[in-house]
Amino acid sequence: MPDAHTVLFRVDPRLVHATLTNAWVPAQRAQRLIVADSAVAADDRRRTIVEIAAVDVGRVEFVNEEDAAAAVEASTVNTIVLFSGLAAVEAAIDHGLPVATLNVGHIPDGPEREQYLPAVFLGPDELAAIRRLQSKGVKVSLQSLPDDKPVFIDPPAPDPGPDEGGHHAEAEFEVVNERGLHLRAAHVLAARCNQFPNHIEVGRDGFMVNAKSLLGLTALGAAAGTRLKIAVTGPGAADVLEALRELFAGGFDEGVAPGMKRSE
Repeated sequence: MPDAHTVLFRVDPRLVHATLTNAWVPAQRAQRLIVADSAVAADDRRRTIVEIAAVDVGRVEFVNEEDAAAAVEASTVNTIVLFSGLAAVEAAIDHGLPVATLNVGHIPDGPEREQYLPAVFLGPDELAAIRRLQSKGVKVSLQSLPDDKPVFIDPPAPDPGPDEGGHHAEAEFEVVNERGLHLRAAHVLAARCNQFPNHIEVGRDGFMVNAKSLLGLTALGAAAGTRLKIAVTGPGAADVLEALRELFAGGFDEGVAPGMKRSE
């Protein structure tokens, strides 16, 4: 593709709506929309609805996921490629679509999903899909509007495993935020742990998990008031433990629940 135009890859099951046409299309100076969704491509009624919603955009094209790569390759103007879900992105990539960065703009609330942004809810299935996309080199960002600061879900840093050099520190911290170690708080904790090269475990009652694993953290079921053991191994273990102490004390950036004391 020529370097003179841009392509934005976006996940939003609503596909074309006011936020897209009034915000994203102008911000990207998009002249073409590609809806990569086999169900929509096969449904005359849904295609008509999308076309009406996109009346002010220069061109709308409907393709199956396996044909997305060819459609993008043929594009010569600024383009937005729309997917109804993460599974459609995976299918398109498996059929040769090159995606470096993916914008997740909207995933509705649903069973086992937790809110990451006002319009983005992620559960175990979505997080697993994001990890698979990351393993294929895709940088995933959550961003509802062009002027919003994108929230990147970065791949976990390599964990070197238990250290044999004797650098070890551990302590117990209390969960003090109102909702406990729910999915969003677990994401904050996992992201912080992934900033360190150390091996970090967290748990209680003899059940310890990798603190860099989001799903492992949510498996702890740690409600407000739960005391969790943190064990850090590797150089600078005491400093890492102190940084995590501060994160727990602030309720994972959510503050302290009413009636609870700041964790020390």
